[in-house]
Amino acid sequence: RNLMHFLSLENSFNSSVFKIVSNNTAKSLTISNVQAYFKNSNDVMFENIVKAEGLQLADFNQCIFQARNPIYNESHETGFGYSMGCNINSCYIYTPDDGVGLKLNNKGEYGCEGWQIKGGEWLCGTSIQVIDNLSRNYTPPLLMVVGTHMNSIRFCNIENMSRVVFSACDLQAKLVVNNPYSGLFEINGVQGFNVSGGTTI
Repeated sequence: RNLMHFLSLENSFNSSVFKIVSNNTAKSLTISNVQAYFKNSNDVMFENIVKAEGLQLADFNQCIFQARNPIYNESHETGFGYSMGCNINSCYIYTPDDGVGLKLNNKGEYGCEGWQIKGGEWLCGTSIQVIDNLSRNYTPPLLMVVGTHMNSIRFCNIENMSRVVFSACDLQAKLVVNNPYSGLFEINGVQGFNVSGGTTI
């Protein structure tokens, strides 16, 4: 489905294409071959393509997403807290320089874990951001990026995760004047950080 023509609407700013809430451990959804982007640089863009809470076992396959923050997901603040096992496969993610391709907000007790990005192309201000707002001392287990091309001002900004892996990726730094970030990889409270498998920076 090509959603390009929706993005010139005046109310697109601060809006999302899909808003999803998942309250159990069943598979939340699969989104495949969706194209949502703005026609040119003068168009108003969406804030999110997907704005979700508690995604479980979700798959995004061969999509083109262009927005300020294309994929946003947070774990539940109360009750069932996990958001687990989601995959972003062969997707093309584009943001402006102040945008974030994938933003995970860890809330409640458990947070977002087991997310994997495989293949695709990410041209973003920041490709991945993980925010720690957990209510207890817990480190979500895994975020893995495999075989992905990224061209970003900042590849990741990650707080409080057990393991973060980049493998067989092509990571290119986007150079800008007055870069507001301290590094290409910004990590805090990450217990294991691995860049391997022929990854080129």
